[in-house]
Amino acid sequence: MHLSTMNNRSRVVISSRIALIVYLAHIGSFVPAEAAVLGPTDAIYTLTSSGTSSTGRSALQDGFNLASMAIRNVTKQTLILFDEFAQSMDQVTAITVAIVEHLLEENECPHVIICTHNFEILDLLQERHEVQFVVSDY
Repeated sequence: MHLSTMNNRSRVVISSRIALIVYLAHIGSFVPAEAAVLGPTDAIYTLTSSGTSSTGRSALQDGFNLASMAIRNVTKQTLILFDEFAQSMDQVTAITVAIVEHLLEENECPHVIICTHNFEILDLLQERHEVQFVVSDY
């Protein structure tokens, strides 16, 4: 598990690039890097705080549906990217930490990257030995 904290613009760019690079490597395409060592990936889930929905449901409901699908189908080869997930809720910290704690308890813990500037999430997860923290100033 990895956690990174960065400003909004950089956070979106980095999380998008991670997902794209993993996908490109998975299909055998060129990866824009000097070197990349990536294992097989069976699914990529991006959980964001998108303010729009094209399904007729609220964006928050769509986010929870996707989170539920990710949790039900997770394997050790799954990549889950949180990018300020459920940011529009007052309970964002509790929900994000609860999902991460659940994933940590899985026998086959997936690869999870959380991009956030919410330091409460960092504080609540810092004692978990499975979590690695990466802090970015840009």
